[in-house]
Amino acid sequence: MQDIAVIVLNWNSPVDTIACLSSIAEEILRNSSRCRVRLYPVDNGSQDHSCEQIADWIERHGDLDVCFIQNSHNLGFAGGMNAGFRAAEIDAPADYYWLLNNDLTLCPGALSALLDATSTDPSVAVWGPTIVHLNSDTIQCAGGGRYSRLLGMERKYLRGLPLDKVNCYRHRPTRFDFIYGAAMFIRGDIIRAHQGLDESYFLYYEELELARRLGREDRLDWCCESVVSHQGSDATSRDKGQRARSSYFAAYSACQYTWRHHRAFLLPMILIRMAGLAVQALRETNPELALAPWKAVFAFLSGRTPAPPQA
Repeated sequence: MQDIAVIVLNWNSPVDTIACLSSIAEEILRNSSRCRVRLYPVDNGSQDHSCEQIADWIERHGDLDVCFIQNSHNLGFAGGMNAGFRAAEIDAPADYYWLLNNDLTLCPGALSALLDATSTDPSVAVWGPTIVHLNSDTIQCAGGGRYSRLLGMERKYLRGLPLDKVNCYRHRPTRFDFIYGAAMFIRGDIIRAHQGLDESYFLYYEELELARRLGREDRLDWCCESVVSHQGSDATSRDKGQRARSSYFAAYSACQYTWRHHRAFLLPMILIRMAGLAVQALRETNPELALAPWKAVFAFLSGRTPAPPQA
């Protein structure tokens, strides 16, 4: 029986987190005879009533194996996930770690499909499910995608396709540069070898850095039958302030990653990225969307670490 540790990161969004936890609880019940699942919700220094609401949900689900971690401040995505990873390792090293955004909900059979996939091909280092937009059958990302060094941007596999077309691509050989960070199903020995995610990235690009560090024999793959629903950019795109903050951290992490691995592309990446965001800002009448990445670039070039977002 496989041992699965599921880590869910919360920051000031208890409603989303509880919906995610509830969908995980249903999958645990469906697969109780196939695997042991330990659940590690992590609060990343929330300033609302997240901890009380999540603790109440845990109390009402006393039959689950849950360890609630509460960070004193926002450690970023990698830091928050690593807090859950370290807690799980102390309890017992898991066979697989499922790192989930809190604005995800698992569709029925999502965990079962991953268990089938790992049994069929245990050599895969990181699996990615099929991620669809919330309340939609439109694919947001099928497993992972490719990365452009010049643009400093990701291209998600099968993005925009209807879910009912996914079977046409099921057996096509696909090369991934990363597995989408919203839902990474990572083999235990892999994440242990790297001691979790790279905490030098506050937000974004952690999945690219992880994939970059894998050995030649460590593959990334897509589990077509595992489907999860993701709010993600659906919510961000409606909030101009949140969109600008996301743009800031994405630009900062793009500079970090490019400087570390593709240094010759740093200047063209910055110029092309800024030009694209300037056009988007004009379309959306959101001037902060154009200014935020420039602030990130200046912060990076001056050696300043990005400040955690405020609630």
